Amino acid sequence: MRAFEEAVLEDKLEKINVRKVVEDAAKHFDVPITVEGNCEVFADKGLRAIFENLFQNAIQHGKADKIDVKIKRVEEFCEISVVDYGKGIPDEIKDRVFDEGFAYGEAASTGQGLHLVKKLVERYGGEIWIEDNHPKGSVFVIRLRAWEC
Repeated sequence: MRAFEEAVLEDKLEKINVRKVVEDAAKHFDVPITVEGNCEVFADKGLRAIFENLFQNAIQHGKADKIDVKIKRVEEFCEISVVDYGKGIPDEIKDRVFDEGFAYGEAASTGQGLHLVKKLVERYGGEIWIEDNHPKGSVFVIRLRAWEC
């Protein structure tokens, strides 16, 4: 929440190395988080809050014991897939998880985290969506504008 507030107050997007942000955020979690690929995007320090929230949700709500982050350049975008191997997200709630105040299940909290994640992604001119990870788990795909050299 603090990173979101700071990002909105600063109102300045800059070149950010996605891999460095992901690796830094991953250091604070006790499950293995692997990172593949790299890309630079238009963002701010709120980008770290996005990954921290997705990692925390995968572990706390999805009971994931492993997370992979795949980063690749797709034309003028950077596509980042946060792949967890937890229990997944039920189909009936996938279209509601980004709604403000939406909470689900035993470990539900304020319902603000994924809403703020979506708002930050949109602030960077990007989009986020959920896919299934087969055979189990979820994939949060984030598409952001890539930094042009």
